Formats: sequence, structure tokens, C-alpha cells
Amino acid sequence: MEYEYSFNVSNIRPYIDYCNKNSFKLINCNKQIRTIYRNNCLIGRITEDIYKDNTICSLDFKEDKINSYDLNIRKESKSIVFFDVLSCDNILTFLGFVKDNTLERIRSTFIKGNIRFEIDEYLLPSKSYVVAIEGNKKEVDFVYNNLKNLNDKYKIN
Repeated sequence: MEYEYSFNVSNIRPYIDYCNKNSFKLINCNKQIRTIYRNNCLIGRITEDIYKDNTICSLDFKEDKINSYDLNIRKESKSIVFFDVLSCDNILTFLGFVKDNTLERIRSTFIKGNIRFEIDEYLLPSKSYVVAIEGNKKEVDFVYNNLKNLNDKYKIN
């Protein structure tokens, strides 16, 4: 089960600074292309993680239930690594999923203990910034509440 706060912000720099000042470790910063497929109440996601030397393609699934609140709690599968996008597309088509949209972003991932920050700069379909905090409920709630001052200033409602 995924326990995640996710929200749009006008500026990601203060959130990156928060992570650095609070001993979160940057474990990844890379470009991603994510193609979303839908089937009833499920989302299938093909993610291309693009690095300098290689590209890793993965497929995962999650419940298709999004609300207008920052907090989302939903089932999510583990990722399966594939060699190419076409293989993933064939599997999703076979399972009755329909292609919805494609997102392009730069994702910075920070980790500390049981908390994961995913800070995204979306390039396509439009320029935007998203901050997500996921992990253990108690710890994630604590961090989210610590961000109140930043969220009051930068969160887009």
C-alpha cells in the first residue's frame, strides 16, 4: 500500500534545500518518460529512466483513484524491469489497457530512513513542479507537517 502526499508547487528549490538541510540523501536525479495506460480502476505505467550511459525500462501498476487532497493511499505493484518499451506496450495492450498520456520530467529522489521524497520538474505535457513524500505513515505525516511554512508559500492549490 502506498502512503503518499503529492502536491503541485511553484518552486522546487526550497524543497530540495529542505532535503539537503535535513540529511536526506540524493539517490537519483534523472530524466524520465512515463507513459500511462488505463483499464477500469487500474493504471499501467511504463517508465523509461534515462541516464547518461543507459536507459532502464520498467512496468508497474497502481490503483486509479486520485482525489483533490494532498494525501493519496492506494495499492501499487513493484516494478518489473524490461529491455524495451515495446514489450511493455504489448503486455498492456494484451491485458486490455488503453494508452492515455505521456509525461516527461526530471526526477530527483531523496531518501532518509523510511521516507522518500520525489521532486519532479515536468517538461511535458506542460511545465510544472510536483513534490511527493511517501513511506511510513507516522514519519511521512511528521515531515509533511514540518513543511507547513514552505507549503504555505509555494504550494499551488
